[in-house]
Amino acid sequence: MLTAPSSSVCGFDPAGELLFLWRFRRRCVGAKIAIAAGLGALGQASSEKRQPGCRIPQGAVVKTRREMNVAATRAALLAAARKQFARVGYSRAEMGKIAADARVTTGAIYHHFGSKRGLFLAVAEQLEADILREGLGVPGDDPWRRFRAGFEKLIDFCAAAEVQRIIFVEAPQVMGPEAWRKIELKYAYGALHETLPKMIAAGMMKAYPVELLARTLLALLRETSAEVARAKGDAKVRKQVSELVGGVLEALAAR
Repeated sequence: MLTAPSSSVCGFDPAGELLFLWRFRRRCVGAKIAIAAGLGALGQASSEKRQPGCRIPQGAVVKTRREMNVAATRAALLAAARKQFARVGYSRAEMGKIAADARVTTGAIYHHFGSKRGLFLAVAEQLEADILREGLGVPGDDPWRRFRAGFEKLIDFCAAAEVQRIIFVEAPQVMGPEAWRKIELKYAYGALHETLPKMIAAGMMKAYPVELLARTLLALLRETSAEVARAKGDAKVRKQVSELVGGVLEALAAR
């Protein structure tokens, strides 16, 4: 910290005053150099980011640091909760443990999801979205073959422990059967409701009531995936499941 020089007997000390001014000027110059260096570094970093061809497209949404932090916190909580709910179930899952695994406070759970039930619902909906994406991600030109291949793919995906416990066992219990069915309509179950009438209209599937078909196929998926999960990689069991599913789907086929 700068202090004024002490006065001489006459009340004025030229040498001391000059020394004070020299030190003050030197410190100011040093500060200017530091500021200039900092600005130069920022400018360089900014110019490096704005390389030709790397401009942000007009109309693109750029997230703020706060928004990115919020998204990161939410993602960490969902990942931690997903593991806990799959491992010990809803009733035994501890909020403190989930928060600790996500490296946040328990208050963050209430801030983002409102309650333990709200967190469970978010995890379940995330899994439902994964199931829908898995079922739709089957290539091919033949709709019927895509449907069969997608169903087989879903059997293996739904055999995962987290899907078995969270989606097929606990979600109807925690949310209530009717409430959960309404939620399912937004995802794979809803996709079935949209796809089945088109398949019937195209002459690919027998004209049974859509709700009956959807419930039957969902039950088939639940039970066959559970059998694959219990078999723990047994190739013989998986082949039997595939044969059974193929027979049921062929029985539903209109051709």
